[in-house]
Amino acid sequence: MALRTDFFEECTPGYYNSEGKTSKFGAKNATYAGGSPAFLKMLTYWREKGNLAGLGVRYFPKVKDKKVRTRNLTSRYDDLQEKEQAEIFDLLKRQKDKMAKLLRKSAEAKSV
Repeated sequence: MALRTDFFEECTPGYYNSEGKTSKFGAKNATYAGGSPAFLKMLTYWREKGNLAGLGVRYFPKVKDKKVRTRNLTSRYDDLQEKEQAEIFDLLKRQKDKMAKLLRKSAEAKSV
């Protein structure tokens, strides 16, 4: 948080620094302060290890909902990965079917 706080305190007040008022909430909702190369290195490490060690994600509901829920990010990641794989397999199947249809048409055109 210190990296972002120092930076935003020196900036001209505006949208991205809550008009010059820094807060823990703003820091938690900001981009990764270590920069893109460090963030990509961390993502690569997580992918190699097959987990998201050290990462915690919490859902903070609106004020009317009193319960605070914590969702296991690894299971959410697995859900998304499974969904994306299913979409990719479906796309590949459709492409395979289209290719087979084109090949049949081509073979029919050659035989005529």
